[in-house]
Amino acid sequence: MAIVLAIIIFENCHTSKVISSNSTSLDTLNSYSGTSGYFIDERDGKKYKWVRIGDHKWMAENLAYKADSGCVAFKHKERKVKKYGYYYGWETAIQSCPEGWHLPTENEINDLKKYIGDYNYNAFDSLKKNNDYGLNLKRYGYYDFEKGEFLNIRLPFLGQSEFWASDSYLTKSGQKCCTTFYKDYFWRRSGSSSKTSETYLPVRCVKKCL
Repeated sequence: MAIVLAIIIFENCHTSKVISSNSTSLDTLNSYSGTSGYFIDERDGKKYKWVRIGDHKWMAENLAYKADSGCVAFKHKERKVKKYGYYYGWETAIQSCPEGWHLPTENEINDLKKYIGDYNYNAFDSLKKNNDYGLNLKRYGYYDFEKGEFLNIRLPFLGQSEFWASDSYLTKSGQKCCTTFYKDYFWRRSGSSSKTSETYLPVRCVKKCL
């Protein structure tokens, strides 16, 4: 009984950086009491894994909810959705997270950066050494809507993983750009960046620890 109590007390939102290495046998469905688990999106019944990183719970796989518009399957093949999720335009992305989850804000992206190593090379090396802290980032690249092409995907020693944040701004020319989090395998950097709102990116939703 004393051992069980000690484990319960230890598992809180400030879990240490080893969460990704011991998060298999203890994973539970629709329970947020541990360092990782699974939940069901009630809209379509799909199951997603999540992990705790700092003060947040992050989806550990790409969102695969099929919106009415503004999303596309990898190579336009629905059978690829299980592996890649959908790629979303930003306007669709901010409305597509499951109930109780949301697209990460720029502040939440900054919290993630600080936790894993702040910025650029330190963050990339930290992700590599710690198995992405359970985020399971892959070379998903992005979809260029205007060109109709998928770019920066699965090239040897190249490629990029990137997902949307909820913040946006207008450039001097009036173009709308939106914040992202990225991991670049060629330059070996990780941090925050931006893409135009016409770009289609994967989505990782987040939930604040209570």
